[in-house]
Amino acid sequence: ATLAVEVANVGREALIRCRAMTEGYTARNGYLHGSSARFDLAADERRSVTVPLDAVRPPAGEHRFRVKVECANERLAVAEATLVVR
Repeated sequence: ATLAVEVANVGREALIRCRAMTEGYTARNGYLHGSSARFDLAADERRSVTVPLDAVRPPAGEHRFRVKVECANERLAVAEATLVVR
């Protein structure tokens, strides 16, 4: 699966070496993991990035997980997401 994430830089400075990635690698969601390609965000820029998701053996059902955005290895934002496995 692929997760589309919209990110925005509402600050006055550019953000460099950013990426969106899953947080919380656990057996409960089949070790769901993934991260976007690195990107930069100019001040006041908004864009959509994709996070390819992968899991070893995700059990059927709804799995809540968190997605974080890091820039220059500093965690800047976290959001909740849900993956449905049928």
